[in-house]
Amino acid sequence: MRITGRLSKWLVVVAVLAAAPTAVSAKTLAGTTTARLRVETACRLYTAPLSFGAANLFSGQIDTTATLRLSCGPAVAYTVAIDNGQNFNGQRRMYGGSFLGFPLYVSYEIYRNAARTQVWGAAAANVVSGITPANGDVTLTAYGRVPNSMVLARPYVDTVTVTVNF
Repeated sequence: MRITGRLSKWLVVVAVLAAAPTAVSAKTLAGTTTARLRVETACRLYTAPLSFGAANLFSGQIDTTATLRLSCGPAVAYTVAIDNGQNFNGQRRMYGGSFLGFPLYVSYEIYRNAARTQVWGAAAANVVSGITPANGDVTLTAYGRVPNSMVLARPYVDTVTVTVNF
C-alpha cells in the first residue's frame, strides 16, 4: 500500500509523536547527609636564644632573659617545660671544650620568675602552665642566670629542649 501526499506527511508526524517519550508523573526523592570536620588544636612555639653575652673573669653573676612565644587557638590549656640540657650533671652547664684534657663548663640556671627563685624545668612542679587568651598568643619569659663567670675565656654553649603540651 502506497501513501502519498498530505496523508504521508501526517503519518510521519504521528509516527514521530508516537516515538517521543511521554511525560511520567514527577516524583521527588530527598535524603540527608552529614558534613563533618574535626579541627585539631594546634600550637606553634617560637624561641629566642638565652644569650648571656660576653663576660670576663671579673663579671661575677650574669643575668639575662629570653622570650618564648606560644601561638595556639583561643582557650587552649598548655604547659611549657624546659629540660636540663645536654651537659647536665646535677646542675645545668654550658660546655666550653677542654683544657689540658679537662672539660670546661659554666653552670647556669633557667627560672620561671624575674626574682629567679623558681627553676623552670621538666618536672610537673617546675613547668609554666596557663590558658591562651582570645587571640591565642602567649609570651613567656625565661630568666637566665650564670652565678659567676670565673672560668677560662672561650665560648660556652648548651642546648635545652622546650616542650609544650596542649
